[in-house]
Amino acid sequence: MSTTTAIPLESPPTVVDRTRSTRTARPDLAKTLQLVLRVSMAGTYIGHGAFGIIGKASWLPYFNLFGFSDSQAWTLMPIVGTMDITLGILILLWPTRLSMLHLAFWGVLTAMFRPLTGEGLWEEVFERGGNYAAAMSLLVLSGVGGFSIKGWVGRVSEAPELTRAKAITMHWLLRVGTALLLVGHGGYGVWMHKKVWLTYFSQLGLDSKTVADLNLFYVIGWFEIALGLAVLLKPLRPLLVAVCAYKVFTELLRPAAGEPWWEFIERSGSYLCPVGLVLVDTWLRRNPETPALVPAAGSSRVLVVDDDPAVRDLLRLVLDLEGGFTVVGEAVDGRQAIEMARELRPDLVLLDLLMPGMSGDEAIEELARVAPNARLAVLTALDPDSISSETIAGVHAVYDKSADLSDVTQELVALVGARVPA
Repeated sequence: MSTTTAIPLESPPTVVDRTRSTRTARPDLAKTLQLVLRVSMAGTYIGHGAFGIIGKASWLPYFNLFGFSDSQAWTLMPIVGTMDITLGILILLWPTRLSMLHLAFWGVLTAMFRPLTGEGLWEEVFERGGNYAAAMSLLVLSGVGGFSIKGWVGRVSEAPELTRAKAITMHWLLRVGTALLLVGHGGYGVWMHKKVWLTYFSQLGLDSKTVADLNLFYVIGWFEIALGLAVLLKPLRPLLVAVCAYKVFTELLRPAAGEPWWEFIERSGSYLCPVGLVLVDTWLRRNPETPALVPAAGSSRVLVVDDDPAVRDLLRLVLDLEGGFTVVGEAVDGRQAIEMARELRPDLVLLDLLMPGMSGDEAIEELARVAPNARLAVLTALDPDSISSETIAGVHAVYDKSADLSDVTQELVALVGARVPA
């Protein structure tokens, strides 16, 4: 490893500018999207947990499925309810990837209980699609935790980076989830003829005879199925806003008919899943796919990783002026660097160590795995001699931020074998 010294590079701390790259979301939009999904999941699990505390006879078959008697089920319900409420509160106050993974897995698993107890696929598997789609989307937005325990149990950033790959994955999760919840609910009317609907129709002044004469079970059911298919085929913003308003209105008929408000709260995914889809599509429109940056013949692809935008700008300028290098991406922390390295396949990763979120030293091992052909170089404000070899195991060179940049770039040329124009 080598070090050089001279002209200061370090600049005063500044607010991280995450709008520099078209590959990342505007922080306010990413933060809003994460908040919407967190509120969705919190409402779902707090509402569901409330019924565990209160006790709900319709839960008995699910406990019976696992060999519990009715008396044992009534005893376990408050325990399950307390766990659900705790998870709902945690996802609001201390969101972690582990809790998101649990919510996604538990949402799908419990959805499968209904058919196993003799109920139709429309119940839970389809109609609650918004709940588990929101949980999966939240996990995608936050990114996986890798092999680090801290990555899974540590609090995730409340202003996550939204890449185009993440946005497309979330778009389809939320799109399919919204379609499923509409088609599933419509199936209640068309095939199941759920009698509880009569109490909701009565809140609109429609008695059972009028409902039968107008075939409203079929009319409303097929209307909702058509809405779901329309979302699946072409999720236009006005359509998604209408779906959200429609679901809020129809689910408000539950408390109006005398059901607990927890029924409305538990279905938060039904209202907020289409809202999340609107936010994701807004980001995709603001950030159209751009052609990949093609480096000049013989130049090396560089990924710059530093939380200070002034440092990133300076490094880009110096590397561009030096020639032989093309900066193909900028990341603000270790986790984003890993995602971009996997996508961009750089020849050189120029990495800071001290960054919020995932630090540079925490990312080194994973960077070497996802970009095995890249040379890893650390550029740090720390004294290189004070950094332990264990901290930078796998790094090919370490440079001091106070070094003369011309010397650093010359050493980088030698490190990656870049061809500098004459």
